[in-house]
Amino acid sequence: MKRTAIVVGAGLVGLGVAAELMRDGWQVTVLEQGPADGVGTSHGNAGMLVPSHFVPLATMGFLKTGLRMMLKRGAPVTVRWRPDADLLGWVTRFTLSSLAGDEQARTQALLRLSLASRDQWERWADDFPNLARPGGAGLMMIARTAHGLEEEAEVGHQGARLGLDVEILDADGVRRRQPGLDVHCEGGVWFGNDAHVAPHEWVQAMRHSLGSNLVSDT
Repeated sequence: MKRTAIVVGAGLVGLGVAAELMRDGWQVTVLEQGPADGVGTSHGNAGMLVPSHFVPLATMGFLKTGLRMMLKRGAPVTVRWRPDADLLGWVTRFTLSSLAGDEQARTQALLRLSLASRDQWERWADDFPNLARPGGAGLMMIARTAHGLEEEAEVGHQGARLGLDVEILDADGVRRRQPGLDVHCEGGVWFGNDAHVAPHEWVQAMRHSLGSNLVSDT
């Protein structure tokens, strides 16, 4: 007798849970409050798979950078300070995490999670013939200044040590990889393991495959 499960929500997370349960032989029913042909928030999901983004935010470097940015008008990172217990608690936890000294362990954890995510999308592509595999030719990080290139290259070298496919490029190298690029730059770093997917297409394919096991408008 098959084990049965009810999954609430036919978004990307709920359908991912349902897909893995079905892979293990479960009989699954998915409940969705919206229409069967909807895609929910996956409509606005960029679908980026970025093992290159392995540097944790809670680090000493980012803490220092963030503090400097808060002193600048129009900075990309800022905090609206106010007497709020939740805000003060978050700032305290973020600061303690930044000072914890376990950056390498968190870096490894982020990288494993990102690579596992790409592998998971490959498995789902095997399960659903109409689902496109992760695509793209990696991710190019472009630096306009020599200092920016130096900082990005440092991340690239770290990624290479962690086993990622990385190339440090000068301006000519960037243009060879991106012939249509029309922007002045000092160079760039290419991360070959990065890719992108179309989450809304996957949601549609999975919902279609569920058939009567998807109960919508409920």
